[in-house]
Amino acid sequence: MELSCSVCSELYVPSVHVVTTPCGHLFHNDCILPWLERSRTCPECRAECTATALIKVHFNVTANLERNTTLLVEKLNKLTTKLDEQVEALRKIEKRTDKCVERQSMMVDTLQLLLDEIRTQSTCIRDLENKMDDCTVGLGDFLTNMFDTSTV
Repeated sequence: MELSCSVCSELYVPSVHVVTTPCGHLFHNDCILPWLERSRTCPECRAECTATALIKVHFNVTANLERNTTLLVEKLNKLTTKLDEQVEALRKIEKRTDKCVERQSMMVDTLQLLLDEIRTQSTCIRDLENKMDDCTVGLGDFLTNMFDTSTV
């Protein structure tokens, strides 16, 4: 259960001086005293109240703290387990990524070899086309000379 001061709206903590009015409402001592200097009534119910009528409240919170600590430790353990699982999943993803990068590198190398081979083949094809053009021109010249000589 969380309780708060209706004057400042802050939660009560074991280290802070808390008081109760004769009507049973709880306040921080540092909040209620200035209030009572201005108004001699309870901020909650407006019942008559004076600073001398305030009673100090002592909270026994050790059992609650131990329970809360246990709950927090359990939550921390669950979160740690989830984090460990996520780290392991991330490691698996990194391994897969490394394999993909390695395969990509191999493919880039293979592609480069193929591109080099295509360039070489293209050069050979151009050379053969040039030789074929030379042969065609030479054949044309030969045929022209052959027909020109035979008519003479």
